Amino acid sequence: FFFFFFFFFQAEDGIRDFCLSRGLGDVYKRQVYDKVYDSLVNATRRISESVNVWSYSKSVDQIDNVKNLLDIIFIVIIILFMFLSFFSLSSSMTANILEQAKEIAIVRSVGLSRCRTVFMHVYEAFVLVLTGSITGAIIGMLIGYTLCMQRML
Repeated sequence: FFFFFFFFFQAEDGIRDFCLSRGLGDVYKRQVYDKVYDSLVNATRRISESVNVWSYSKSVDQIDNVKNLLDIIFIVIIILFMFLSFFSLSSSMTANILEQAKEIAIVRSVGLSRCRTVFMHVYEAFVLVLTGSITGAIIGMLIGYTLCMQRML
């Protein structure tokens, strides 16, 4: 029940998405705002054509559209980099296994099973991915923090 309540809540116009809502009854407020905006535009046009009426709600819609577009662009970039990282990891692991062919043969001749040899290389790949991910996350957070601080100046 808590999970359902966290993401959705009951408003005057029915069940709505919590993340997209700008408050209770914003649909009704918006209808009133749109009527006021239209009447202001009509009144100012009757007086003079050079007067502009600016609407905050229309700006919010434009900002939401730009935000959605940027979200899509960043998702595509993330997917692209994930594919690049996968192929980079697979090629480096293939090169690593080919370079270690003699060491693998020695370890196998000593008595290490095929399963343990595969596990050893999977573990090595896991360590490489984990250290790369942690390093990338730390560098990304530092760059993000510095950009936020620079923007505040």
